[in-house]
Amino acid sequence: MARALLSTLVILVAPLAATEPTPPPTTYRPPVDAPVSDPFRPPPTRYGRGNRGLEYDTDAGVVVVAAAGGSVTFAGQVGGRLHVTVAHADGIRTTYGPLGRIAPGVVRGAVLDAGDAVGTA
Repeated sequence: MARALLSTLVILVAPLAATEPTPPPTTYRPPVDAPVSDPFRPPPTRYGRGNRGLEYDTDAGVVVVAAAGGSVTFAGQVGGRLHVTVAHADGIRTTYGPLGRIAPGVVRGAVLDAGDAVGTA
């Protein structure tokens, strides 16, 4: 009797594990069509100087787009400058700023697709 019960449990559990979808890998694109003016430079210590992102050589008014799809976790001012942060399915967050303006509808909780406007440079 115990053997039959164990077999039944395995049969019921196995299909549940197999039906969990594997999320597709997140791919990123540049947020603007411009050369990188300051590349990533890791800091020598946790709070040391460096550049934890990429800076692009853009002109004012250039549209800045989401590098990948995700959910807006922040859209607003930091130190008097406008920034937008997007959380992606792979756990990475991208932050865009300083921006000249934030695109309409880009608010906390908004879902963006890759290439959607987040604002302007």
